[in-house]
Amino acid sequence: MLRIATDTLSFYFAFFCASLNYEMDSDYLKKHVGPCLVDCLAEVSQKRPGDPVEYIAEWLHKYIDNINMKKKAVEDAAKLAKQKVQHELEMQRRAAMKEEKARLAHEESERKKAAQAAADAKAQAGILPPVTEEVVATVIEEGEEEKNDDEKKEEETAAEEVPAAAEEEAPAAAEE
Repeated sequence: MLRIATDTLSFYFAFFCASLNYEMDSDYLKKHVGPCLVDCLAEVSQKRPGDPVEYIAEWLHKYIDNINMKKKAVEDAAKLAKQKVQHELEMQRRAAMKEEKARLAHEESERKKAAQAAADAKAQAGILPPVTEEVVATVIEEGEEEKNDDEKKEEETAAEEVPAAAEEEAPAAAEE
């Protein structure tokens, strides 16, 4: 029944547009107002409201709201698609940065291993590794400890010689 009412209203709307005077552009009305009014008048004929003019006015306002909501939904969908693409690009960029960081860490560890292997090879060949501040500090500290040990031995030796010298002097004094 709705289909018959829609077809009938379309016919009358086309007839109405054809009978308009030349001041109105019937093509414009057919294109922009026709589909909306056909749907509206079909609903009015089906529901038969108490105040059809007010019903048509409210229906047309709701129609405009629905059109605007559809446009906004399309815009939101396009914006969401753009954001998804940007997010995917960001995730790819982060993954590339993570891979690069891992690669650089691996290269650094390989470089350290190669330097250690070269130092070990030189040590085995009898070539001393280059002197660094840590090595110099360690050598100086060990030298001080050895010096302290040498000084202790000299002091002990000197301490032993003093009593022995005193003993030798005591019998020589007794003989005189």
